[in-house]
Amino acid sequence: MLRNAIATALATHADLLSGMPHQEVKTWSEQLLVPLLAWSFMAFIPIALAERVRAAFLCVSIGQFLLFRQSAYAAIRGHESVRDKVVEDFELARNIKKAGLQWRFVDATSRIHCRMYHNFREVFDGLSKNLFVVFGNVFFFALAWSALVISFLEPQLILLLALLGVPLPAQLVPLSVLAIGQAILLWGLTDLRFGFPIKQAALYPITIVLSVFIGLRSMFTHTFKRGVTWKGRAVSVKRNA
Repeated sequence: MLRNAIATALATHADLLSGMPHQEVKTWSEQLLVPLLAWSFMAFIPIALAERVRAAFLCVSIGQFLLFRQSAYAAIRGHESVRDKVVEDFELARNIKKAGLQWRFVDATSRIHCRMYHNFREVFDGLSKNLFVVFGNVFFFALAWSALVISFLEPQLILLLALLGVPLPAQLVPLSVLAIGQAILLWGLTDLRFGFPIKQAALYPITIVLSVFIGLRSMFTHTFKRGVTWKGRAVSVKRNA
């Protein structure tokens, strides 16, 4: 892993190299919710573009795998600069870009394995800590989650109404079936790409419903400065700038 990571960092002139490890998921809550992270990166962050533009918000990093050039780490004052940030791995990547340095993100699934959570409580607390802060403010958070609900839950609602005999425009049912098929394909590609159980693709509505509840809890917690507990530790809820 070290040999490959250093070779990649040198070849890509990376000041910070991060990547997505293979996430081990064993319990039902891990299998349903941990794929949301990889899917979100694929859906919202165009990596090839993000690596070429200076926009600091357009980046992602994973705290499980961070390789810094020593001079770059010193230039951004390392972890000292993010000591009061809840999602410090994202902020480190943003600081690298703000400093005009090179950030790179790679697929590390074949080199690094990690089990992020072990049960529903850990998943719930971990995602509650992160989800709202990643978006930065209520507007972008509400926009993203509204799009998720409309895209991934509205088609099921339309089919349910049709089965109950509610009159609907004729084109809505086939369009909803198409939308559900596309959603299964998108989630299935993520599961195959990152080694998650493929059954999650068929259960994606449950993933979205659970994510919405966790996302609302995350927004409430950070907006009203309620306490967050993560892996047995109290975490500051100051919002990232």
